[in-house]
Amino acid sequence: MKRPLLIVLIILIPIALVVGFFIGKNTATEKPDEKTILAFVKGEPITQKDVDTLIGSYISQIESRIYQVRSGALNHLVEQKLLDQAAKKDNMEKEAWLESRINKEQLKITDAEMEDIWNKQKDRIKMKKEEFMPQLRAHLEMQKKQQAMQEVLAKLRAEAEKEGKIKLLIKEPEEPKVKIDLALAPFYGNPKAAVTIVEFSDYQCPFCATSQDALHQVLDHYKDKVRLVVKDFPLEMHQEARPASINSYCVKEQNDGKYWEFRKKLFERTKNREDLSIDAQKTIVKNLGLDIDAFTKCAQSDKYAKIVDASFTEGQGIGVGGTPTFFIIVGRGKNEGQKFTTAPTFENFQKVIDKHLN
Repeated sequence: MKRPLLIVLIILIPIALVVGFFIGKNTATEKPDEKTILAFVKGEPITQKDVDTLIGSYISQIESRIYQVRSGALNHLVEQKLLDQAAKKDNMEKEAWLESRINKEQLKITDAEMEDIWNKQKDRIKMKKEEFMPQLRAHLEMQKKQQAMQEVLAKLRAEAEKEGKIKLLIKEPEEPKVKIDLALAPFYGNPKAAVTIVEFSDYQCPFCATSQDALHQVLDHYKDKVRLVVKDFPLEMHQEARPASINSYCVKEQNDGKYWEFRKKLFERTKNREDLSIDAQKTIVKNLGLDIDAFTKCAQSDKYAKIVDASFTEGQGIGVGGTPTFFIIVGRGKNEGQKFTTAPTFENFQKVIDKHLN
């Protein structure tokens, strides 16, 4: 498996982002003509399209990060503009206006509150109590004041938004659509579902394990409207992940339904910080009532290694840099999807799925 490219790109992406930001040009997001020739090798050209085919998904990651930085800065400026306008209207300085709007009850610090913090932290504090408590009070005062100010600004913004006085024109870049090979990938749910969630996962990845509850909550909620497709992306740091992925197909070979139970048991072990050794896999297979000898023979043959390795290589090519990574495909029989860029919670999946179903 050719994985060095991923490491190189991970190093180069932040550099490109920083350079593009500070030289004042949007170099990270420029889209030159795909026919432009960038190099010749013994007379054979390498075009812009050749390069973009290799790193196009990583460019979209850069664009997304630039958007996040700009969006954060824009929201800060919006709040400052609202504060400027409110203070000017009342003929006050900004700081004084903020102070006047803070609920002073929020700033009170009780002795009981400080004692509680001291009792919980004293074993780790290398100071005497009489030295620590004044510093703690100063810290809590600053913390509570900052929180109170943020609440004032949030209320000011909420009122302006309710009155329709804020209009944000910044546009979030759309994730590019990428083709995903679904031919040999296991799927759960209706094969003709309107929405397909493609999951690139690693059996030893704790985040993959914790995301399973949200995924199955989605499948239970949407029934035949959504299906799940599994693609393997075992990371090199997880030595038991690749064999587990390969051997999961040995389970599927015997019983398609038991594949999903096997998968669930593997993630449960990861969640409980237990190993995924071949002995552990055999125990799961035995408990599932499958033919242990057939499973062992299949596992020893490594017959499904090509499928897993092809899945990993494909993931690299479409911008999978870690696990879990999800793509959303809309439409029956389609194989082009967009990367799901928010946290894999039921609520976040629901927002995207409802948008497409509606």
